[in-house]
Amino acid sequence: MIVDVIDNTNGKFKIQVKENDGKISIHIEEPEQKARLSTLRPGDIFKGKNGNEYVVCEQFLDCTAVVRKDTLNKTMPFGEDNNWANSEWRKYLNSEYFQEICGEFGEKNIIEHCVDLTSMDGYDDYGTVRDKVSAMTIDSYRRYHKYIGNVLEWNYLSTPDSTPSGWGASGVLYVIGDGDVYYAGCRNVRSLRPFFILNSNLQVQKVNGK
Repeated sequence: MIVDVIDNTNGKFKIQVKENDGKISIHIEEPEQKARLSTLRPGDIFKGKNGNEYVVCEQFLDCTAVVRKDTLNKTMPFGEDNNWANSEWRKYLNSEYFQEICGEFGEKNIIEHCVDLTSMDGYDDYGTVRDKVSAMTIDSYRRYHKYIGNVLEWNYLSTPDSTPSGWGASGVLYVIGDGDVYYAGCRNVRSLRPFFILNSNLQVQKVNGK
């Protein structure tokens, strides 16, 4: 059998003809839309090399704040207390998960950022830390929520509800499926949406807008 496939799309689509056990299939795929990260707007979605999707939060002078579109396929307690600096999630994100996104974007393109650990009730016992990857704070979540949307899985923020100078160190903020924010004990098992900052000169595969 002879099959003629004529592409009249001027190369706009990727067309492949495959044969398997006498069965012929024609695969038509949209080409990758490569774009410089700096040209994407807040709410735009792009893919990393591993196919994971991320949402642009904000553009700065030469770097771009992004968050994973969905929660990680992983859950664990926040930590023994509500101090992000000591949390189990921080250790995981800045070691194992950091190596994962290095494979997607390159280590030199992931820029360290400051995480303000001021509690919801205004205490600054925990100061700030610098991370390659973090959970959003309540302030960054408020700032970017309209761009990043909601996810079904409840997920931790890095902001404590209070501190030892307030009423205690056991409560931490988290986001539920409708986007509202609550607090609960830091030993509760939840997921998280990694937040990090990339070099804006990266070429990425744009998916679409929010």
